[in-house]
This record gives sequence, C-alpha cells and structure tokens, in this order.
Amino acid sequence: MAVDPETAFHIHQAFAELGGRRSVAPLSPPPLTYEMIQRDVRAAFAELDMRQLAISRHLTSAQRIQQVCDLNEFLRDLVIAAIRQQHPDISEAEFEREFLRRMGIRL
Repeated sequence: MAVDPETAFHIHQAFAELGGRRSVAPLSPPPLTYEMIQRDVRAAFAELDMRQLAISRHLTSAQRIQQVCDLNEFLRDLVIAAIRQQHPDISEAEFEREFLRRMGIRL
C-alpha cells in the first residue's frame, strides 16, 4: 500500500518530534494546495461541538478574547517545553531562533 507524500511527511514529523530516528533522506513538506486547505477547513468545522458553540454564544467579547489569550499561552508553553525536551543543552540564542522558527517567524 502506497502512502501519499503528505501523509508520509506528517508521519515523519511525528516520529522526529517523539525523538525517533531520522530517515536517511529528509522529506520536504507537501505543497499547500487549495484542495488541502478546503479539506482542513471542512475537518475543523466537522469537529465543532454544538454544546461548545452554545456556551461561547453566551460569553462576552472580553471573555472570548481571554479564552484566545489563554489558549495562545498554553500553546506557547507547549512549544517551549517541546524545544527544551528535544534539545536540553540548547543555548539561549539557539532556543530563541528555534522558538521563532516554530512560530513561523523567519528572520
């Protein structure tokens, strides 16, 4: 059974993040296509829970913004912990570059 390049890339990334051995030839990320974006948006909406939507309708704008800020902080902490776990001896300058890279910021 053949694995499509996108799936192969994500499997490779998952193993790399878990500290698995890297393959001999690194895989390039798949090109982002309109179809892939449509699929991901459909999947995100399919996962919406009507109970969650009902609860969020009753929140004030400030409470919604606070939820986004809390989620952002949580995700930031996860990225920091992942970098520290994967690279325990990383210098502060290398850490900052890796953190920015993972946040999608190119210097």
